[in-house]
Amino acid sequence: MRYIYYLPGNSEDEQRKGIKEYLSLRGIFPGDCTTLQADYAYEESEYDLGIRNLISSLKEGDTLYVWDFSSLGKSLESLYTNLLLGTNDGVSIVQCLDGTVASNESAESIAIVNAIGIASRIELKISKIQRKQKYSGSQEAKASNKKSSPVIQGTSDPEKIVVRRYSEKSVLVCGDSREYKDAIHGIGGIFNPKIDNGKPAWIVSLRKLQQLQEALAGANYVILQDCYISRKDYVK
Repeated sequence: MRYIYYLPGNSEDEQRKGIKEYLSLRGIFPGDCTTLQADYAYEESEYDLGIRNLISSLKEGDTLYVWDFSSLGKSLESLYTNLLLGTNDGVSIVQCLDGTVASNESAESIAIVNAIGIASRIELKISKIQRKQKYSGSQEAKASNKKSSPVIQGTSDPEKIVVRRYSEKSVLVCGDSREYKDAIHGIGGIFNPKIDNGKPAWIVSLRKLQQLQEALAGANYVILQDCYISRKDYVK
């Protein structure tokens, strides 16, 4: 039989002291124990793998002392798995915080492990529901944004031209506007062959937005909402 006590890498001195006091009261001196201290891992998977390897290294008849069971897993599911792994191999695991023992030798211990197993399944179901709700909410937000972001002007056919905010004082006319180039130029539009991420577009004064709509009469186009934000409130 071996007495072993385990401390996670981030253990407080109070936990170390509490385990030693618990052992001393039962006539077990810390010097008679093997101390295992793992490097603390922030990633849940790394932490749980380290604990699993630690418990797998124990032998039948060993007693593992921890300050509380929660140090054996970052989630209830991993805690249940690790407790089950240890007790099935004939290892007793003692929670020094209150003296609770998990082993395969008593109905009470088996009930404790099973209760943690039930709690872990509940935790897993809640987590799945939360993820589903989060995903559903994000999809609804995307759909809402998709519906409300553009303000459609002109015809209802698929747009060929997009008018979007370019600066505090101007808008950019992007897309296939060749048919309307004279009209856009006539209201003071400035053509730039590479301004739209390497593609050609027209720069038009924001003050001439109404005239631009008239110049694009009959075209398939969309004017994005940011074109209607006042100059003082506009942030690029």
